[in-house]
Amino acid sequence: MEEGLLEEEKCLKDKKKFCLILSIIINIILLFTIIIIIIILKIMEKKKDDKNEDKKSSDISSFSATYNTIKDNQVCSFINKLPHKGLMTCNITKMTIDNNEEVTPNLNYTFPSAGIHTVNFWIDITECDSLDEMFSRLDNLIAISFTENFNTKNIKSMEKMFYDDGLLTSLDLSAFNTENVETFSNFLRGCYNLASINLSNWNTIKARNYTYMFGYCYSLTSIDVSSFNTENAETMELMFYACRSLTSINLSNFNTKNVLAMDTMFLSCESLTSLDLSNFDTSKVEDINSMFGACHSLKYLNISTFTKFTYTGNLFSGCTSLSILDMSSFIHNDDERNIFESFPDSGTIYINHNYLNYVEKNLPKGWKIEIVDKR
Repeated sequence: MEEGLLEEEKCLKDKKKFCLILSIIINIILLFTIIIIIIILKIMEKKKDDKNEDKKSSDISSFSATYNTIKDNQVCSFINKLPHKGLMTCNITKMTIDNNEEVTPNLNYTFPSAGIHTVNFWIDITECDSLDEMFSRLDNLIAISFTENFNTKNIKSMEKMFYDDGLLTSLDLSAFNTENVETFSNFLRGCYNLASINLSNWNTIKARNYTYMFGYCYSLTSIDVSSFNTENAETMELMFYACRSLTSINLSNFNTKNVLAMDTMFLSCESLTSLDLSNFDTSKVEDINSMFGACHSLKYLNISTFTKFTYTGNLFSGCTSLSILDMSSFIHNDDERNIFESFPDSGTIYINHNYLNYVEKNLPKGWKIEIVDKR
C-alpha cells in the first residue's frame, strides 16, 4: 500500500512537471507570437509612413525663377499672389537662392548685390484651384522654369497668371495639366518681350474665356495652339490683340460653335500676312467689330463660313494690303457702314449673290468680284 502511494505521488509530480513544461512552452510560443505580431505591425507602419512620405513628396510642386536686379540691396518680389482656393492659401514650403542657399520662404527678398539671381521654390498646390495673378506684375522676372511635378491638375483659373511681366522672354508650359481650367483671361497679357511660348499638349476642354489671353505679346512670332480643345469656348475677343510680330497662326483645330464674341480678336496683328478661318462656326457670334482691324500686312483672308452679325464696325479697318478675301457666306447688315474703306485699289473678293449690291457700291473699282453660289 505504501508503494502504491509512492507511485501515485510520483505520477502527480510527473504530471505537475509536464504541466509546468507545457505551460513554459505555451508561454514561449505566445511570447514569440506577440513579438512576431509587433514586428509585422512595425513593418506595416513603416511602409505606411514611407507611402505617406512618398505621397507628401510627390504633392510638392517646384519651379525655378530668374530675376534681374539693377541695383544693390534691391527688394525683389518673387510671387505676386499665392495659389489659393477661396480663403485658403497654399504656402511655400522651401526656398533656395542662387548657390542653393536655403532661406526662409517669403514673397520678397532683398538681394545684397545687383545682377541675375536664380530662386528655387517648393510649394504644395494640390488643394488649390486658382493660380490667378500668381506671377503678375513682377518687374524683375526674366525667366521661369516649371518642373514636371508642378501639379496643375485641380486648377480651374489661370486668369492674369503672367499679366504684365514685361521682362519675361521665354516660357515653357508644356508640362501644365490644363484639363480643368475654365478661364485663361489675360493669361499672358502685357508680356511685351516674350519671344517664345511652349503650350504643346495642352487640353483646354473646359475653358470658356480666352479674352486677352495673348494680348500685347508684341514679340511672339508664332503660337502653337494645335492641341487646344475650344468646344466650350464662349469668348475669344482680344485673344491675339496686338501680337505685332505674329506672321501666321494655324487655328484649323478651333471649334467655335459656342463662341459669342470675336470682336478685336486679331486687332493690331500688324505682321500677320495670311489667315484661314474657314473652319470657324460663327452661328452664335454677334460681335466681330474690329476683328481684323489694323492688320496692315494681311494679304489673304478666308472667312468663307462667316454669315450674319449684329456688329461689324471697323471689321477690316487698316487692312491696306488685303488682296484676296473670301467672305462667300456673308450676309449684309442693314446698319453696316462701309467696311471696305481701307482696302487697296485692287484685289479679288468672293461673295454670294445676296451681298453683290452692297459690295459693288462700296468696294474699290479695281477689285475683281467672284460670285460663289452655295445653294
